[in-house]
Amino acid sequence: MSLDTPLAFAASTLPALLSTALFDLVVALERWLVP
Repeated sequence: MSLDTPLAFAASTLPALLSTALFDLVVALERWLVP
């Protein structure tokens, strides 16, 4: 029962972190490719 909360927290946090990192990567690539 004690593992339920950390797993739910990770499941709800990881997608947001990944999408944010992916968005930052795309923005950085666009700045690098387009002067």
